[in-house]
Amino acid sequence: MKKIFLQLGLCLFTLSINAQSKLHKVEDETVLNLHNSVIKDKKNTKSLLCQDTLRYAEAKEQTLAVTPTYYYQELYRTSNEEISMSFLSSFSNSIHGVEILARRGSNSQPTSVVVQASIYSASQSFEPSTLIGSATITITNNVDFNYYVINFPVPLNVSGNYCVVVKPITTNGIIDLIVNDPNISSHDELFCRFKSDYYPSSSGQWIATPSFSEFTIQPANFEPLVAPIVSYNLGTQITSPEQIICKDEILVLNSLITPSGIYGNRFYNYYSFWAHFNSGTIDSTLNWQTPNNLIANNSYGTQTNVQYNSVSQHSISLFNQFGFYSNCLDQDTIIITINEPNTSAGNDIVICEGESVTLNATGANSYNWNNNVLNGQPFTPNNSGSYIVEGLSTFGCIKKDTLSLTVNPLPTVTLATFNQLCDTLGLVTLSGGAPSGGVYSGTSVSNNSFNSAIGSGTYPITYNFSDINGCSSNATQNLTVIDCSGVGLEDLIENEVLIYPNPTDNIFTIEVSDFSIGQTFAVYDIRGRLLLNGNLNEIKTPINAFSFATGTYYVNFPESNKTMKLIKQ
Repeated sequence: MKKIFLQLGLCLFTLSINAQSKLHKVEDETVLNLHNSVIKDKKNTKSLLCQDTLRYAEAKEQTLAVTPTYYYQELYRTSNEEISMSFLSSFSNSIHGVEILARRGSNSQPTSVVVQASIYSASQSFEPSTLIGSATITITNNVDFNYYVINFPVPLNVSGNYCVVVKPITTNGIIDLIVNDPNISSHDELFCRFKSDYYPSSSGQWIATPSFSEFTIQPANFEPLVAPIVSYNLGTQITSPEQIICKDEILVLNSLITPSGIYGNRFYNYYSFWAHFNSGTIDSTLNWQTPNNLIANNSYGTQTNVQYNSVSQHSISLFNQFGFYSNCLDQDTIIITINEPNTSAGNDIVICEGESVTLNATGANSYNWNNNVLNGQPFTPNNSGSYIVEGLSTFGCIKKDTLSLTVNPLPTVTLATFNQLCDTLGLVTLSGGAPSGGVYSGTSVSNNSFNSAIGSGTYPITYNFSDINGCSSNATQNLTVIDCSGVGLEDLIENEVLIYPNPTDNIFTIEVSDFSIGQTFAVYDIRGRLLLNGNLNEIKTPINAFSFATGTYYVNFPESNKTMKLIKQ
């Protein structure tokens, strides 16, 4: 942020006046030369003594006004006229003098006018209260406005809010004092007081400018371009001690700025001034820096957070870019040593439902897992999830690590094989395992085929299936082999036809056993109309019912004279 302040040249357009104490606009803007100042380069030395000129009213007009506009206010000695400007200060500092921007009044009879600048303590209403000290300077030039510095013989020590009071003290003397724009604006404040015996609004008492009804601009609110020249011992300290911290931990760093209460004071620091009048702007007075720019939170302000992900030493510096018109730089640096327990929860684990697992963390002295898990002790998890271990090192550092444990569910296996075969079929291919890809086992089972020629009886057949995760399940179904001599096909097919899904919304499947392949089927609606028919040439025959309306249908198997109901939804 650049600090831009006013510096006047040597010619003004003078207005003719008929009465004293009127506000006069500075018309010749060619005399307004901008004065630029920037923050100096950062050094590693501490600027303990800060000397500054608090050009507060001037900065408000130069940096906050849309179009900087200046006026001058006449101060008449014959009317005991004085002007006061308050400055906020809750800390101790020294005032060496006062800078004013003025000239001898164009209507002043004396060719030289002695001007007095005084420092008063300020009342709660920002009026001069107790005199602290004063000094004078003589002004002779009544054409050009110039900066004049009124030095105090001995610096004045102030602590708390104070007022700078300016007045002419030469008999019949008049001075013209530059003020900022009296028109009401968003950055107006009530720090200026005016006093005059001439006007009834004042009647010799201090009065705020908006209440002064005799000004040519009504209402008016302005501040004189008077600036105390101050000094104070600036101190900057990072209060968090140099320490060992753990890798990946967040370290909160605080600061101690002295004099106490000076940080954030908009009269003493330009960055605080700018932030105060520009809502949302960061006060960049305090600038935190690290060599690797690892500031984790805010880079400006009295506090910051840092976080390091490597074991090393890191320097952290706080630069205090202070001053209002002058530049005062102070800094502090600390060294942070980063340590860690190299806690490792181990590799992620994938198991199947029902299996036990043992978590073994390494890299620390002791471990604490969440979910009531004990390090090195087996347990059977019910669900997938993250398991967090907290490792404690010999330095008292804690580091967490996370392990992902995936518990894959067991596959669901159902059997839809027909439970009855003829002993005359011999080798029969088994079907009906869901999902496909498993292996049948049992008496007289080989390569997923069953030899029904072993004779009548009941045989348990097991279907074993392993999914892509390596998780296995099985299902067992009893298969009955019967003596088929003298038994007709219609007796067998009764229990050997499946229709699924039922109800269906589009495709349904007719499933039969091996010896029923080749049989016919027909589908009828509830009125008995034939919709489609065909042969069952496979164990599983898919049927497209997309064109069927919602309702009830009948599937007939002519060979067995069997009819089954089908619902289309």
